[in-house]
Amino acid sequence: MAIAGFGMRGGRRVTVAWTIALAIPVGYLLLLWFFDVGARSSEKQFGSGGEHRLNVYVEPLAVDAVKQSMQVRIDFAPAGLLRGLRPDAPAGDLTVVLSNADVVRTRVFQANETMTAEVLSLDLDEAINRYPFDRYHAALRIRAFEGTAATAEKNLPVPEAVTVWEGVL
Repeated sequence: MAIAGFGMRGGRRVTVAWTIALAIPVGYLLLLWFFDVGARSSEKQFGSGGEHRLNVYVEPLAVDAVKQSMQVRIDFAPAGLLRGLRPDAPAGDLTVVLSNADVVRTRVFQANETMTAEVLSLDLDEAINRYPFDRYHAALRIRAFEGTAATAEKNLPVPEAVTVWEGVL
């Protein structure tokens, strides 16, 4: 008799439990697909196309939604003929100019001295009221010259390869 009382009520409970158990993973997958959260981040490479002598790696660190800016870390590594006695030091003096709409920074690296990273804050081009569910753009110009002066008239430009990681923070 106890089994007969289980009949319709117990069947509904089992059906509701199975429905919920299937709805949660399906809803989670739809959420990932809708917001494109499952997309893999990628690296984009820019360069002179020929033999580059300076590798530059740009990595996003943080986004400040209030200031509408993004903080990036910029690492430098000499390649080919530019490499000095150590793998992270240039053979000769090198000047790197980093610029965006508001800031111009000049870094001078001495021969056979370690090339340290630079942290820079870049302004985002548009309002970021949909952060983090939207795409944003920031401009950064990187120029490198031989020697300690940052003028194109006096010093030869150094060909560079820039790698940018463009993933969600």
